[in-house]
Amino acid sequence: MKTISVNGNIWLEISGLKIGKGRVDLLENIKKFGSISGSSKSLKIPYRKAWAMVMEINKSSNRELFIKTIGGNNGGYSRR
Repeated sequence: MKTISVNGNIWLEISGLKIGKGRVDLLENIKKFGSISGSSKSLKIPYRKAWAMVMEINKSSNRELFIKTIGGNNGGYSRR
């Protein structure tokens, strides 16, 4: 007997912003690593793409969801 499987993607759309597995993973890893850089490295996506996703999420919200600090000797961080 053959095995049949169904595949697909599910996302939430809030005020035009789609939030799917990729963005959820990014947000969870920002919380885990404390930075967009650490999150993007763990997910193996370019930092620029991760940064754009965070900025789009902030822009779609009625308040800033991330507090950003510029890196330096002590490094930067993002907090949710």
